[in-house]
Order: sequence, then structure tokens, then C-alpha cells
Amino acid sequence: MKQRQLLKIIPYPVILFLGGLLYFELEYGLLGSNPIYPATGNIYKPVVSFWGVIIITTMMGAFVGWIEEVKLKTRLQGMPFLLKILLKTAIYVSLITILLFISTYTLNAINLDTNLSEDAVQETVKGFFHNFAFWSLMIFGGAMISLALFFSEIVDYLGIDVVTSFFTGKYYTPNTENRVFMFLDMKHSTTIAKKLGHVKHYAFMNAYFKDMSE
Repeated sequence: MKQRQLLKIIPYPVILFLGGLLYFELEYGLLGSNPIYPATGNIYKPVVSFWGVIIITTMMGAFVGWIEEVKLKTRLQGMPFLLKILLKTAIYVSLITILLFISTYTLNAINLDTNLSEDAVQETVKGFFHNFAFWSLMIFGGAMISLALFFSEIVDYLGIDVVTSFFTGKYYTPNTENRVFMFLDMKHSTTIAKKLGHVKHYAFMNAYFKDMSE
């Protein structure tokens, strides 16, 4: 994996980790010392919930980031910005539903201090997935993923250096730096433009600059 790809994957687990932390804070603020989830009747243990949420959201973020940057990035490249984010969000939410199903089984087995095959575990999981709590969690997760995808697309359009400089305030504190400038000329560019026509040539130039930017 290229270092540049790795750097672009990092925001996904970071954003979902922060989202998981916010989710736990809201959950703990509402439930406190309550031993059960009022909506589902499942057992609530703050320590188990904290580590479960943090580990799951971070792993989900890394998983989504890897698929996005290594497997899926170039496949939807020509799609409109908003449609691309909506489609990718739907794909990732479907994958997260599967992961959430597995993790819910595991956490409930830990809370009940039993194995996964017990009827009590299956009943608590079934109760959770038939409750609005599940859908509210999916909406929250979808929002976090959309935010991560939006950030990723902005980085693609503007470049990681530009986005980093913006967030760190570099543009507001100018300083002197040593830079290298490259002046690049495309061989037979006029001939290529005449041959392709202006529409195809525009798409060609976009692909050209994208490859050179990497």
C-alpha cells in the first residue's frame, strides 16, 4: 500500500472513532447507572459499551477507508459528487449492518456472561434489531460515514496538502519555504486536442492531471 493511500485512509477511523465517542457520551448521559436499555430491555454495562463502541467504530472506519481508497475509489470516478456520496453511503451502511449484527451478538453474550448460541442472546439481539434504537444507530452511523466520505472527496478535489494547510491555519500564518516548480509540456498536445474534440479532450486532460498529481 502506498504511503499516500495510507494517509488518506486515516481520516476514516478517526472520524468514526470521534463519532463513536460522541455516541457513547450521549448514551451514558441518558442512561447513567441504569442497568438496562429502556427501549429494548437489554443489559447495559457502561464499560462494555464504551470499549465495544470505540473498538467497533474504529475498526469500521479502517475497513470503510480501506475499501474506499484501495478498492472502490476509481470505480465511481465519473459519477456526480452528491450521487457518489449517497451510493457509497448506502453500500457502507449495508456492510456496517452486517458487522453490527456480529458485534451485537458478541456484546450481548459478554453482558449475559454466556455463549453465542444461547436463546437469551438471540432474543436480546432480535429485540434490538426490531427496535427504533437500531434505526437511530444506523442513521447516526450513516451520517458519520457521509461526513468521512465528504472529507475524502474534498481531499481528492483540493489535495491533502491544501486541506491540511487550511485546517492547521497555515494560510493565515505565511512563512518562507523552499519549493520546486515543474513546468510540464505534453507532447503533440494540439494534435491530440484536434483529434479527440473538445469534450473528450477535457476528460483526457482531467485524467492526465489526476495521474500527474499522484
